[in-house]
Amino acid sequence: MKLSTAQKIMKIVGILTVIGALVVVGLGALILYGAKGDPEIANSVNTDAGTLTFSGIALIVLGLIDVVTGILAILSSKNGKYAKTTFILAIVSAVYSVANNLINAAKQGFNTSNVISLMVELVFAVLLVVAANTVKVAYEEGREA
Repeated sequence: MKLSTAQKIMKIVGILTVIGALVVVGLGALILYGAKGDPEIANSVNTDAGTLTFSGIALIVLGLIDVVTGILAILSSKNGKYAKTTFILAIVSAVYSVANNLINAAKQGFNTSNVISLMVELVFAVLLVVAANTVKVAYEEGREA
């Protein structure tokens, strides 16, 4: 992959990751509110408050990891010194996302929403990992990044 292409991909995926991550953090906060604030919500989705609390915390953690990853990807598109950290966080985020999606699929069964979510997250993660690696290598070789 060309360096300029990798930088563009990192910037675009970084922005989309930050936006998506903020939505995920918000959803996690709503789930926590539902688990703690209103027991009727837990009853309406046939889930106990402990499971909702765990799900809310998991979403918030994933969202925060993705916010940091997205911000570092945007920074790395201009300055390659953050590319190694972005590369590592992109891998961590991808593994966490896949694990979270598989756990949800095991609980709910594979449906269209789970599959689409998993595929989008994997495409973003793979693009970000490949682009971050390209920028990281270019930065380590002293090329303009």
